[in-house]
Amino acid sequence: MPERVYRGKSAYEYRPKDAKYIVLCAITRDNGVIVETPAIKKKVLEAYEKATTVTKKDIAYWLNQYFLSSRYLHLSPDTQTDYLRYAEIKAKKEEPNSRNGVRVVFGKMLPKAVRPHHIRRYMDYWGKAEKYTTANRHLSFLQTFFAFLREHNTGVIENPASGVKKFPEQKRKYYVSDSEYEKLIKTALAMPARKYVAAFIEITYLCGLRKFEALQLNVEDITPAGLIISRGKGSSGEITEISPRLQAAIDLAISLHKQPEPIRDRPLLRNTRNQRVTRSAINQAFDDVRQAAGLSHIVIHDLKKKAVTDGKDVGHKTQAMRDLYNLKASIKPATK
Repeated sequence: MPERVYRGKSAYEYRPKDAKYIVLCAITRDNGVIVETPAIKKKVLEAYEKATTVTKKDIAYWLNQYFLSSRYLHLSPDTQTDYLRYAEIKAKKEEPNSRNGVRVVFGKMLPKAVRPHHIRRYMDYWGKAEKYTTANRHLSFLQTFFAFLREHNTGVIENPASGVKKFPEQKRKYYVSDSEYEKLIKTALAMPARKYVAAFIEITYLCGLRKFEALQLNVEDITPAGLIISRGKGSSGEITEISPRLQAAIDLAISLHKQPEPIRDRPLLRNTRNQRVTRSAINQAFDDVRQAAGLSHIVIHDLKKKAVTDGKDVGHKTQAMRDLYNLKASIKPATK
C-alpha cells in the first residue's frame, strides 16, 4: 500500500502526518476473512489518489499513477510486491545500513529533471551498504517506471535508468545436502506453529518451485493428472505427477486446514489462521525453522537449486538458466 495507508478494523485509511485520518474504502471480507484481490487494491489506490490530489506532477505523483496502471496490475503478485517495496521503503535509524526507497529519494523531483547521474548516485547509495543485489533490483524497477513515464506527458524523452550499469553479482552456489534438508523438515514438524513450513519445503523441492509459485498453489490445482504448476519469470508451466512423497506433503498441508473452508480462494498452503501464507510470513517462518535447526546459512531459493541439481526439470527455456540452477560440476574427459 502507498505511504501512510493502513488497514483499519473496517476500512482502509489514509493517515496524513498533520491531519485527521481519511477513510478510503471499506474492507472486503469473505466468511470473516479479509480479501485483497488486485481489483480491491486498485480501488484502494484510486481512493488514495483522490485523497492526495496534487497539482505538481512530481515523481511522487507519478508513482501513484504507475501503481494504478494496467502495466503494474498485470505484473505477477510477487513482482507487484517487490516494486511497491522498492518505492516505499524507508531507512530505519536503528539499522545503519538501511536505505530510503524511490519515493523518499526522488519523490519531489519532476520526471524530466532526473538524469542518469542521479540514478548512478542512487545505486552507489545502496552500494555503500554493500547491498549490491538490492541496488540492481531497484535499478530494474526504475527502468520499468521511467519506461512508463516516457509513454505519458511527463517530459521524459530518454529513459535515464536504461544506460546505468548494474553491480556485478556473485551467483549463490550452495547445495543443500540431504542431511541438512531432512533436518529442516524434522525441525519444522516439531514446531506446532511452523508445521506448514515442512509442507512448503517438500512441495517447493519436489516440484522445483520459486517461493511465490509454491504460495500461489490452490486446492483446485490438485487434479487426477497431477499438480498444476504455474511458473513465472519466463519458465514453462506444467502438471507434476503426484508421487507418494508429494502426496504426503500435500496431505500434510491439507491436514492443517481449518473449517470453514473459504468459498473462493482456497490456498493449499495456509497459516494458523487458515489464510494463504504471505511471502513475508514464509520468510519469517522459514527463518525461525532454519535458526532452530542451526542452518541459518540456507535460504529458501536454495531448495529450487537443490531440485534442479537433483534432476528436476523446472521449465527453464534457456541453457544459461539451466546452468545457473544446476550446481553439479560437469564431468569431462582428460586430455588424450
